[in-house]
Amino acid sequence: MAKYSNILKLIISELQAELIGQGHKATGSLVNSFEGSVLTLPKSIVIQILMNDYGIYVNEGRIAGAKRVPLQVLMNWVEQRAIASGNKEVKNVAFAIQEKIFQEGSPTKGSFKFAPN
Repeated sequence: MAKYSNILKLIISELQAELIGQGHKATGSLVNSFEGSVLTLPKSIVIQILMNDYGIYVNEGRIAGAKRVPLQVLMNWVEQRAIASGNKEVKNVAFAIQEKIFQEGSPTKGSFKFAPN
């Protein structure tokens, strides 16, 4: 069982490193949210890894023209990244990002230049 716990730790460590490498660490909330367990079943071993619910959007992206990213979520991100300051400017930048994601989906075409992997 100990070797599976080590495998679990390795997988979580690699997932965290990949997120950081892609630039997905604004507050560290997602990176630090990973937790896992090893379940022993009669005929198998299951390694279960959980993360914050919005991690699915970071991992899978968003389809163009689908549901919009909530504006407040983007405003929080813009403030955390210090992209803009002042409520009006933060809201304008967040709205522009929201529109771009709605039009192109996520990741957007231009986002790949910000991550080496």
